[in-house]
Amino acid sequence: MDGLLAFPILVLALAIVEHLLAGGDDVRAMVRAGADLGNLAQASPEFVHATLADVEAMRAAFDGVDIVYHVA
Repeated sequence: MDGLLAFPILVLALAIVEHLLAGGDDVRAMVRAGADLGNLAQASPEFVHATLADVEAMRAAFDGVDIVYHVA
């Protein structure tokens, strides 16, 4: 399954990313350019830079995604 993760809460996001990757899923994480990724970078999901205000970047982030996890 291909999933997109939008995450303002890094600790919870990291747990979700690690769980999905361990299950063999492809994971894409939507982040703002220059965001502090903390330990999430070590988990190695695919990162895409987008904000809710950038419609084209959002379309690219969602392209090919089966499910979206919004962690807020």
